[in-house]
Amino acid sequence: PSECLVIEDSEFGIISGIKAGMHVCAVKAGNIFNQKHNKATLTIKSLNSITINWIEEQWKEIYLDSNQFTI
Repeated sequence: PSECLVIEDSEFGIISGIKAGMHVCAVKAGNIFNQKHNKATLTIKSLNSITINWIEEQWKEIYLDSNQFTI
């Protein structure tokens, strides 16, 4: 689980991902119920922000001090 990145827009989804030991990226777009995203590892404006390069960059930051980093 620690090598997974969950992409989620709901507060309960974010909490579930964290409780499962995963890193969570919160998506702001469509958050019409003003759900809290503050527990997420990362936050993005929309799914359009996600590219392979973005994932690689974020993953490197998450695992900067770890030997676990692989792509």
